[in-house]
Amino acid sequence: MDRERDMDTKLMSFYLENPFLAKSNDIVLVKDAEHKIVAFNETFSRLSGVVPKDLIGLSDHDMLWSNNADIYIDHERDIMAGENYSVIEPLQGTDNVILHTTKKPIFNHSGQRVGTMAKASFVKDDVIMHEHLGGKSNILKVMDFPNNNAHLTTMESKLVYLLMRGFTRKKAAEALNISVKAFDFHQENIKKKLSLSSSKDIIFYGLSKGWQHYLPFVIQTQP
Repeated sequence: MDRERDMDTKLMSFYLENPFLAKSNDIVLVKDAEHKIVAFNETFSRLSGVVPKDLIGLSDHDMLWSNNADIYIDHERDIMAGENYSVIEPLQGTDNVILHTTKKPIFNHSGQRVGTMAKASFVKDDVIMHEHLGGKSNILKVMDFPNNNAHLTTMESKLVYLLMRGFTRKKAAEALNISVKAFDFHQENIKKKLSLSSSKDIIFYGLSKGWQHYLPFVIQTQP
C-alpha cells in the first residue's frame, strides 16, 4: 500500500525512466498527453497480448480493444481537464473483462498535467457498482430501443442499460421494481434475441453498438 501511495506521487519523468511497473493483481497504466503508453505493469501487458518492449508508444487504437479506444481516450481527456471520477469499462484483450477504473493526472516538474495514470480492478459478478459506464458524454442521447433493430422491449432495454452501468441482477431488479425471477426471464429473452450467452456478452454487445451514449428512458428536455 505504501508503495502504491508513493507511486501516485511520482512525476512523469519517473515513468519515462521506469516503464515497467511492479507486479500487481490490478492493472496499472500510465499514458502521456497524446494518450500514448508510457508505463505499465505485467497484468496490463498480459491482457494486451503485446510483448512488453513493444508496448511503449502505442495507443488504444493499436490494441485488441481498438473498437473501444474512444471511450478510454474520452476518460483521459476529462481527467486532464480536471474532472475526477471512476468508471466501469470493458477491456476486450486476450480475455474479455469488465474493469472498475480510477484515473488521475500525472504532472511534470512545473506542475502541469502531462498524462494520466489508470488503476483498474476486475469486476466480479457479485460486486455492486454504482459508477457510470463511459464517464461523461458531451452529447447524451435518448434512444427508442425497441426500434433499434434489436427488437428489445422497453423493459429489456432498461435491463441492458443497468447491466452496462454495472448493476448486479439483484440491484437491477430493485431499480426496475421487478423480482429477481422476472429479471432472469427478461435477461434470457435478451440473450435469445441477440444470440448471446451471458450478461457479460450483453454488456459487450451494447458497447459495440454504442448504447453507452443512450438512455432507454423518457427524459424532460429543456424548452
